[in-house]
Amino acid sequence: MSYSSRRRYNNRRERSKKITKNIKRTVVIFLIALVVYFIKYRVSIMDYLGTYFY
Repeated sequence: MSYSSRRRYNNRRERSKKITKNIKRTVVIFLIALVVYFIKYRVSIMDYLGTYFY
């Protein structure tokens, strides 16, 4: 009987592609969360900046 593993071997290019895809996905989610945060708290942020640069 031949040995078969459950995990398929990934070469360097496939691993790199997978890692960059995950990093891009994480950055996009972070940017969306940042935009939502700024929209939600825009009044507080503008007040803070107004007092900071007064």
